[in-house]
Amino acid sequence: MVGFVGVAEAQPAPSPPLRRAWLGVELGRGPAGGVLARRVSRTSPADRAGVKDGDQIVAVDGKAVDVPRDVVSRVAELGPDRTLKLRLRRGGAESEVNVALVAHPGDEEVMRRDRVGTFAPAWGPLATTSGVVPATVQAARGRVLIVDFWASWCGPCKLVTPTLSALQDRFGAQGLTVVVAPRVDAAAGEAAVPDLLIGSLYAVAGVESTSSYSGIGYTAADRDLCVAYNGTTCPELWTALWATPPGEDASLADLLGVETVIVKQGYVADPVAPAGWSLAKDADEVLVFHRDAPLAYDGRVTVASPGVQVTDDRMIDRIDETLTVSTGAQSGATVTWSRLAWPGYEVTLDGEPLTLAKAPAGLLRAELPANASGTVQVTFTPPGVRLGLMGVAVGLVLTLLELLRQARIRRRGAVVVSQGAPAGPKDDAKA
Repeated sequence: MVGFVGVAEAQPAPSPPLRRAWLGVELGRGPAGGVLARRVSRTSPADRAGVKDGDQIVAVDGKAVDVPRDVVSRVAELGPDRTLKLRLRRGGAESEVNVALVAHPGDEEVMRRDRVGTFAPAWGPLATTSGVVPATVQAARGRVLIVDFWASWCGPCKLVTPTLSALQDRFGAQGLTVVVAPRVDAAAGEAAVPDLLIGSLYAVAGVESTSSYSGIGYTAADRDLCVAYNGTTCPELWTALWATPPGEDASLADLLGVETVIVKQGYVADPVAPAGWSLAKDADEVLVFHRDAPLAYDGRVTVASPGVQVTDDRMIDRIDETLTVSTGAQSGATVTWSRLAWPGYEVTLDGEPLTLAKAPAGLLRAELPANASGTVQVTFTPPGVRLGLMGVAVGLVLTLLELLRQARIRRRGAVVVSQGAPAGPKDDAKA
């Protein structure tokens, strides 16, 4: 599996407030060193302390900072209900402010506090491709305004564009304005965006990702990968990836078959990958880590228990897989795949079904007998297909029987008119 774990901006909406500290600043690298406060969330601790958009954070608690994770690490170290001292540079002058950290209220609550009750932010100059674009947000007041944040790499954006155009054509005269705008700053360029996609956008880009989601959740995967309904993940996933689940011989990252991990800058405190992984990219938006060595198997097998040899692992098509295995005298041998153990999987050894189990994160696992060798085949049939085909067959048989029954009834009640012998006297008498 080409694994991809997106540690993204959002996380599952928690019932109780999270007990990690909240500063309330979107951080970036400063143009001349230090850390830039790109944007300060309204009503956040930083906002209350007087931190402004564009301020440069040069020191935290008396220690110079060079990159965003320096600030994030200190905030995480202190925790909520503590005071953080920031040294800021603004317009050539430096000053210090004390920020009273609080418990993070959750991403949805942060967005509500930051956005609800405020005016839409201003947009920069937009190139008009069709229609008339309001010069400012204020110019659209009194009209229904739909803003679609579009990007050339976004497949769904392209698909929805004709619908938006049709809406504009139909309702524009009645007060509707549709604005399709790029998702990035002109100075940054679209090259900065593909570093961090959310949820199923990786599938649009042709990349397999554990952050992809569907309308049907898988509880074990959602729990162990800390995945929300929209495919985003929480910061705790960073630690969980490198840990070895109880009773296992491999880390969660190895069980998943992950090859690349993307972490949003400032989202995880001190993100240092373990041995066997290297930092491949340190950009303004993200940190990208790659596995140093290729995965051990060519198919979707990720881990075989000690004593199990797996060879010739290959995909037959997009789903089915075949491999050769041999086991020793020990019992409890298993093979784990980077597949969720949905109902419908069948794994056989030389045609004989194997017992299936669930590995961490709901991954598919098969139990192998001792002293066995042969060909393992993995197939998947959607649940209900066999039962549905049987139902269709039974329905056809019942329909045929009903047609035969109706034909017999028609024959019994038919009136036959034919030319026969003249009626005799007895027939006349009966008449």
